[in-house]
Amino acid sequence: MGAISYQKIFASALINLRIPLDLLAQLDRYIDRLEVQTGLKANRGMIARRALELFLETRATGTSKRSR
Repeated sequence: MGAISYQKIFASALINLRIPLDLLAQLDRYIDRLEVQTGLKANRGMIARRALELFLETRATGTSKRSR
């Protein structure tokens, strides 16, 4: 069975984001470590979505839920 796209599960919008190359390299290193630790595939989009979600949640409530 093929992968189900994020867009088919949730209403979403595609955005372009310009970030410094050193931050991108840091993100890629994190993804590499995460994949080794968990054995699961990860990508920039899924990490950025989760990071933004946690950031906004923290700003709105003052705290963050650990995980879903």
